[in-house]
Amino acid sequence: MTTKLRLLPYKEYKGVEKIYSVIFYYLPVFGEMYRRRVELCLDQCKSGDSILEVGFGSGLTFLNLNKRYKTIFGLDLTYDINLEHLKSAGLSPVFKKIKRVLKPGGQIIYGLPVECPFMVFMFRMLGYNICEHNFAIEFEVMQAAEKVFKKISVYAMKAFPSFFGNVYEFSHFKKAE
Repeated sequence: MTTKLRLLPYKEYKGVEKIYSVIFYYLPVFGEMYRRRVELCLDQCKSGDSILEVGFGSGLTFLNLNKRYKTIFGLDLTYDINLEHLKSAGLSPVFKKIKRVLKPGGQIIYGLPVECPFMVFMFRMLGYNICEHNFAIEFEVMQAAEKVFKKISVYAMKAFPSFFGNVYEFSHFKKAE
C-alpha cells in the first residue's frame, strides 16, 4: 500500500518559501511527481522508536513520520546541500558520518533525481538547471553508499508517460547489526 503524503496548507510552511521549494508540491503535474517521490521513500520507512531525517528542509515529511515513530530527529545544516549536490569525492565522508550516528541495524533511505533529458526539461520548466546543481549522479551515490552500508533495495520511479524513463531512483540501505 502506498503512503499518501500528508501536507499542511501551503501558507502554514513559514520561513521556507525563499529557501525551499515547498510550492512545487502543490503545483499541477509537477506536484504529483514531487509528492509521489516522497511517498515512495515513506513506503520504505517502517515504524519504530526513532528516525533521523537528514536534509529535512521544511519538515515536509514530519506529519507522516509522526504516525510511525515515537521520536523524529531532523538534521539540515543547509537547505541547498543534498546528496546529488555533492561532488563524487564528497559522498564517502557523508555516508561515513551518517553511519556514525545510526544505531546498529539502522536504515538509510534516499531518493535522487535521475539526470536524463526529461528531468533536465522538467527542472528547466521550474526555473532550475539541474546540471548546475546536481554533480553526483544516482550511480555514484549508490556506489558510495555500498562501501558503508548493506544494500537492501533499489527501485525507480517512472515518468508519466513512462516512455520518458526513470525520473527518480530510491535506495534503501542498512547498517550492520
